[in-house]
Amino acid sequence: MVFNQKRVLCVLIFVQVILLGIWFYLRLYYWSGKVLRVVEVEESPLSFFSPFGKGVDFEIANLLAKKHKLKLKWQRVPVFKDAFFLLKRGKVDVIVGVPTKIKINDPKLAKGPNYIKDNFLFIHNKYRYPLRRFDELCKYKVIVPLSSLSLLKIKEYDEVIFCPINYEVIQKREQDLYELIAENKARFMLTDKIRFNNLNPYFLDLRKTYEFKTKFSHVWIWTKQYKKLNKMLEEFWHSPQTKEFIDATREIYYGFFRDNVDYYQLEHLRMVIRKKLPLYEQYILDACQKFSLDPLFLIAQIYQESHFNPKARSRTGVRGLLQLSLNTASWIGIDNRLNPRQSILGGAKYMAFLVDRIAKRGVKGWNKWCMALAAYNQGLGHLYDAMDLVKLQGKDASLWSNVKEVYPLLSYRKYYKKSRYGYCRGYEAITYVQNVRYYYYMLSLLAFFGGGEGDYLRSFFPFRPNSWL
Repeated sequence: MVFNQKRVLCVLIFVQVILLGIWFYLRLYYWSGKVLRVVEVEESPLSFFSPFGKGVDFEIANLLAKKHKLKLKWQRVPVFKDAFFLLKRGKVDVIVGVPTKIKINDPKLAKGPNYIKDNFLFIHNKYRYPLRRFDELCKYKVIVPLSSLSLLKIKEYDEVIFCPINYEVIQKREQDLYELIAENKARFMLTDKIRFNNLNPYFLDLRKTYEFKTKFSHVWIWTKQYKKLNKMLEEFWHSPQTKEFIDATREIYYGFFRDNVDYYQLEHLRMVIRKKLPLYEQYILDACQKFSLDPLFLIAQIYQESHFNPKARSRTGVRGLLQLSLNTASWIGIDNRLNPRQSILGGAKYMAFLVDRIAKRGVKGWNKWCMALAAYNQGLGHLYDAMDLVKLQGKDASLWSNVKEVYPLLSYRKYYKKSRYGYCRGYEAITYVQNVRYYYYMLSLLAFFGGGEGDYLRSFFPFRPNSWL
């Protein structure tokens, strides 16, 4: 009897060990195929705030999840070290936005293709001398963010320069370090181009003083142990449709940034917010509520059109705050284009009409609004011509990135003579769209940080439609 009890006990222990082994195996080597667990790292420049959505990486991951009918589980961690810990423990499936400067030597990890380029630069305050000689990095204080990426670069550069760099690593948010440069508490700062483009519209006194020639990219990292997941990601990243989607998404989030920033224009926009915007605030709110527009978007468009001058007039005869032509004003029921209230209501009504017409062609999200801006500037017919030209090239005409490429062609006889609506200054439409988006980004950034004009702009938030895109 005792022997049988021992035998049963041994069998039970053996079964438990087998089940425990199966559990560990499934945990380590089996992917359910139902949930895609993605981790984003806060120290990555791609994780910074954007009014255009949740970020390039989120858009890509969301496309992948929808394509394979997966539930997307998104989480954020402070540093890349934490992300790799979760990946190796099987807690997540993918790390997004990993800079190629971070070396991945683990053969169990797979790396996707490069999809966003970036590079390092030193910045300074415009009221102090820029970097004239490299030995100034050893003489004057250089601040460096406490991030994996920045530490790798400063240590790498410190080894090749002929004197030890006088740098200090500071554990603060990158925008707080920009504030130190703006307040002249340090001479130089090491940052990256994407982050600088993101923050420069807020810190207008900061300038790029040296840009490194060697660039790096961002990639996705995932584990090879889940064969089904690995195959799915490999196929996804090498699909032509994915490449086109990434190009379009990159254009929406970063396509409006420029190398040569017009700082005077941005300073002037801040002045307009303080002095002129309050005069037309109620008209803007009324128009946005009536036609489901974001007030900050309409403010950006008014600034691009007239700099908030109600008597503005262009060489083509358009007039008023939103530069309506005589025909357009008559069509939408506006009898006095110089009347601020009528101009704002009329311009908002026309934008809503354009958005509705473009949406009927299957264009969605920010692609729709970019095309509506282009149509507002050059006419809906010319936008249709550009979309038809995209289709002739075998590309997706619902993506602004594709339409943007062909718009300038409509100013060449070879192309416009075959189009339905003829000659078009397509390059002007592109500039117009880029400017409005840049101003909209700046207004949103000011509101995001708050203080001064930002606190005032935040008062418009309650009037933003929940689903205006």
